[in-house]
Amino acid sequence: MKRFIFGVILLAATIKDIVAMTGLSLGTVSKYLNGHQVKEKNRVLIEESIEKLDFNVNLFARGLRTKLSSNIGFIVPSLELTFSTKIVAIIEKILAEHGYTVIICVVTGDSKVDKAKLQNLVYQKVDGLLVIPHANHQFLQQWLEVMVKSIPIIVLDRLFNSSTVQHFVLVDNANAAFKATELLIKAGHRDVGIILGDRGGYTSDERRKGYLQALDHYHVPIKDEYQVYGKYLKAEGYKACEQLLKLPNRPTAIFVTNYDMTLGVLECLNEHILQVYEDISLIAFDLDEISKVIKPNLAIVTQPVEEIGYYTAEEILKSLKGNHANPEIKILECSIQQGASIKEIN
Repeated sequence: MKRFIFGVILLAATIKDIVAMTGLSLGTVSKYLNGHQVKEKNRVLIEESIEKLDFNVNLFARGLRTKLSSNIGFIVPSLELTFSTKIVAIIEKILAEHGYTVIICVVTGDSKVDKAKLQNLVYQKVDGLLVIPHANHQFLQQWLEVMVKSIPIIVLDRLFNSSTVQHFVLVDNANAAFKATELLIKAGHRDVGIILGDRGGYTSDERRKGYLQALDHYHVPIKDEYQVYGKYLKAEGYKACEQLLKLPNRPTAIFVTNYDMTLGVLECLNEHILQVYEDISLIAFDLDEISKVIKPNLAIVTQPVEEIGYYTAEEILKSLKGNHANPEIKILECSIQQGASIKEIN
């Protein structure tokens, strides 16, 4: 490889140039370039010289020598989901600080398309995998059964039976949904609608379970027409809200089980000139950013996104260093931000 500066051809920098610039031994520089740890002061010197010399480190060659690529695969169901992108952002930042590159792979549940995408991860020689599965994850689950035998894998936000994947990171969805529905019931609401994500998906099933348990516990009639499904997207939230509003006896309160769907619900209510609190009570689920810009402040079940991200990053780093954690199902608790969007009724 050659570099061109003002028409002069310069030979590409070599490892000997780094040795000359840093004053370190060839062995120390070579050790670093091959993916091994060196003293912190030496690392700083080497990285500064790499930048100044525009030295091109051949990461693929390094991977062949060390059998490690410093790549971590992150499988997500969509890049449109706010929850997923928040988690990815937190984990990517932490892993980057430890020298790892995160490769995003969107797996949507279409086995034909997913097969090619997952195969690409194999070509990338990822050292570990983080996975937020799509609701329709049967093909992905089968694929993981093979991959997990050779690299560490952590599955987030879903729980499924597996003979090999044993490290899951979840929130207590059912308990959180119970508490959210309970708030509405205690405020006097008996016509409580719920907007759910993918039908049959683990997260939707768990949140619906908590909703139904709360209704049953407080002897509130369960109405099928008040349970509306869609995908975890803004447009789906809008459509689900319209469906509830068209009912002859529309709900006096709605529990929306996803951040993006909540945006759609708010848009739908605005277009129907309905005010949160005054005309319809609302409690949301996921992230609390929306409460900072919406008046009245929404009651929200908040997922511990930062805790999920930091915990997952720490666990995958432990595994990559050979400190394999014991198989575990980690369940984190959600919190409830009361807000001012729930009206007390007689």
